[in-house]
Amino acid sequence: MYLNLKSPVGSNAEEANTGPAGVCQPTDELCKGYNFGYKTAAHALAYAKAQSAPAASWWLDVETTNSWLTDTNANARVIQGAIDHLRSQGATIGIYSNPAQWQTIAGSFAPGLPVWTTTAAGAIEAPTLCSRPFGGGQVVLVQYLQGGFDANYACRAEDRVATPLPSSPFGPTGSSARSSPLSRSTTYPANPRRFRSTTRRGRMAPS
Repeated sequence: MYLNLKSPVGSNAEEANTGPAGVCQPTDELCKGYNFGYKTAAHALAYAKAQSAPAASWWLDVETTNSWLTDTNANARVIQGAIDHLRSQGATIGIYSNPAQWQTIAGSFAPGLPVWTTTAAGAIEAPTLCSRPFGGGQVVLVQYLQGGFDANYACRAEDRVATPLPSSPFGPTGSSARSSPLSRSTTYPANPRRFRSTTRRGRMAPS
């Protein structure tokens, strides 16, 4: 499952005022961020269960297309709050982002979770991104575009050696997955009161 994260801004920002971090002062963005991330994950898990769609694994979608503060420490607290709730429920957690977006949003925050990275130009480049981790985690999947489809390369141990791999006309020697543009997955956005099912082309979590 995917869980879109964002900072506590917008119509549901009041969700951040109270929670496991306590009753927050209006200017305490660290407190509010943690509460918001924790509650967002709690609502997402409850909604998935209500829809008979339980999942053992959750990917936290941390991208600049969502609303974030300029304070990376406050943003990191949102992510940590979501992680803590998911862990309390026994979920396996990963990060879906890329180094540039992670740096912009979370700075040096390093939760050490498995990483699913994006932005590979194609199948040949995909293995080289396995050696470019961020957030203190190991890259396990690399997403790239091939033939009009989003595909995912599963990193091997040898791919994580930070040396360029020779180009091959046959593409990467590791395993890859290719998805149909009609494949569907359920996305739980950061607004815990407004959930929707959306088509997410090419994003496939490993079983």
